[in-house]
Amino acid sequence: MQTSTPFLSVVVPALNEEGCIGAFIDQMRRELSILVPSWEIVVVDDGSTDRTETIVAAEARADERIRLITRPHHSMAAALQQGMAAAKGRWRFMADADLAVPVDNLGRFLTLLRADHPPDIIIGSRRAAGSPRIGERWWRHVVDRVFNYAVRALAVSGIRDTQCGFKMFSAAAADAVFPRLTITGFAFDVEMLFLARRAGLDVREVGIVWHGRDDSRVGLCRGAAPFADVLRIRWRWRNVYAIWAYALTAILAAGLAYDLLRMPIQVFDSLGDILAASQSRSLWDSFESAFGGTGYFRPLRSAQIKALFDLSSGRHYWLVFRGLHAALLVGCLWLFIRALRVKTATDFAAAAFALTVLTGMFTFRGTVQEAFPINHFLEMLVCALAVLNLAQSRAGWGVDVAVCVIFAAAVLTLESGLLVWVVAFAAWVAGMRGMSRRGLIGLTVLLVGYLFVRFEFLTSGTPGLSERSAGFLLSVLDPPELQQRFGNQPHVFYAYNVMASVLAVLFSEPQSGVFVAVRSWLQGHVPARVIVSVAASATTTFLIAWAAWHLRRSREPLDSGAQLLIVAAAVIVANAMLSYAYTKDEIMSIGGAFYALAVYAAVRVAIDRAGSARLVACACLATVLLVAGGAWAVRSAGLHHTLRLQAFRHRGDWAELPARRKAEGERPAEVNRGWLVDALRNSALAMPAPNPYFYPRWAEQVWGD
Repeated sequence: MQTSTPFLSVVVPALNEEGCIGAFIDQMRRELSILVPSWEIVVVDDGSTDRTETIVAAEARADERIRLITRPHHSMAAALQQGMAAAKGRWRFMADADLAVPVDNLGRFLTLLRADHPPDIIIGSRRAAGSPRIGERWWRHVVDRVFNYAVRALAVSGIRDTQCGFKMFSAAAADAVFPRLTITGFAFDVEMLFLARRAGLDVREVGIVWHGRDDSRVGLCRGAAPFADVLRIRWRWRNVYAIWAYALTAILAAGLAYDLLRMPIQVFDSLGDILAASQSRSLWDSFESAFGGTGYFRPLRSAQIKALFDLSSGRHYWLVFRGLHAALLVGCLWLFIRALRVKTATDFAAAAFALTVLTGMFTFRGTVQEAFPINHFLEMLVCALAVLNLAQSRAGWGVDVAVCVIFAAAVLTLESGLLVWVVAFAAWVAGMRGMSRRGLIGLTVLLVGYLFVRFEFLTSGTPGLSERSAGFLLSVLDPPELQQRFGNQPHVFYAYNVMASVLAVLFSEPQSGVFVAVRSWLQGHVPARVIVSVAASATTTFLIAWAAWHLRRSREPLDSGAQLLIVAAAVIVANAMLSYAYTKDEIMSIGGAFYALAVYAAVRVAIDRAGSARLVACACLATVLLVAGGAWAVRSAGLHHTLRLQAFRHRGDWAELPARRKAEGERPAEVNRGWLVDALRNSALAMPAPNPYFYPRWAEQVWGD
């Protein structure tokens, strides 16, 4: 007797296959009897006009494990839908009756089922390892390659062959995919795999032996129809919530980029570097000039400034330097929203909240404000987010190479580039497998090589207490004061900086090492902006802690939100450790951005939990999210206010430059490059900037000056 739930169901659509259907059933029956404990063959006759139905009916009468389903002619996709719905097996295998793929390939699929965690879907591939293509016409191979490139670009990336007729599905995967098929033409396989990917199913390719047939119905006559179907799939199953998330990001990015493009190049921290670039003979000279310094090793930083200076062609300094600043900002926001992988309404709501947190963080404000000729802190943030996106992608040697290149460029530009390695390692530990073990080992070798060159070969060292002023408790200490207080015990000051950096991200206090809220309270007046900042940060930090506790207690496999929480925790701690020498808002820019990613994960958990919570608990949670979101929105709006103030100040600095040069004396570089200073100054003064004295007084109370 046939068991009610066989191990494997073989589903075969058939249309006028009298010449091969009998041989197919005989060969498949022999293979199945050897390979699996129980099975069935379901043949769906799609309105054949030859003897196909008669042949299969005779086989079904002789063997109850063979079933025949007849239907009016429609399409192969419709026949498969009906066959998969009628199949009873725990695993369901679709196959072509023409024997282009010999049935003995079935064993390759079953081998993958013996793994501890078998994939949801296994597809035969004519382009995987161990997959010879025998007797294939050259034109068919060309068409197949062109079509596959289009599929990978528009619908299903990372799969080398979507059109092979041998595919195996778990029962759950078949039930999730086949009822939703809408494409009935040649590209229905593409829609099948697109829906599988969208449902989060694990799809694995296995190499097969394939024989070309002269009488195949797949030919040039299909023309552009399959390509049109691919476009139709992409449009029909478009992710509306992801589109909304990107649209929201675009609006936010456009507003901030506009503010940046209205800002002159600043005098301090920029003029000296631009003058040095003008005197450098080549990119290599700029790169080489960083060797032999003490405290820092940033050769690519100087080379980048030189490259942009040369690109400006002696006229477009503002456009080139500020244009790159705006482009980095847009890239940062795009990579941030892409890392969230928005798919549902809940994801969109959490993403909007996280975007507000990102742009409201004072670490982000400090990062965007930072206006060296090139905003290197923003550049490092872009690198870190790019690596996170690569870690979330599908594995491949290209991902490994890209991560290693990004890391090398980042560490040679700024010390914060070391966090690229932390992001890659933490993502791998959390279960993101875009980067392979081999790639992670290569990345670690680069890290060790960088540390050896810097500290053993070049002896560049690290910044000391005499490097610059730094915040400590309630005030800012100058280098002599730092030497006096911590000269014998610098580790005490370094430990304070690490702790202060972590607290700054989690609670917005202290800022640049100074506990502004405590100091304001002791002075008897706490500004509204300080109250809003601390309250908003404390609320979202406790929300993150609650979400982490909930996810840990649930003991479920790590989802994307839990992975983001793990990576964010590692990056925040590592970023704080890199800030041991002195605290500065923009140094924690990467930690701040990953904090916003953690907020996204926490808000998503909160919204999901609210759906099953009691009315009172749901109302309380909604109130917390509403109040916290409003506070963060106020902080986010303050970024525009801050950028406009800074534009006015930069313009004022350029206006005062001649008087300052006269009072303090001109530096030799400025004398030799007076034409360049004049060009930069004239460009800055030609840019209109709103005067903050005309702003309402409440703006300073809410957003600061």
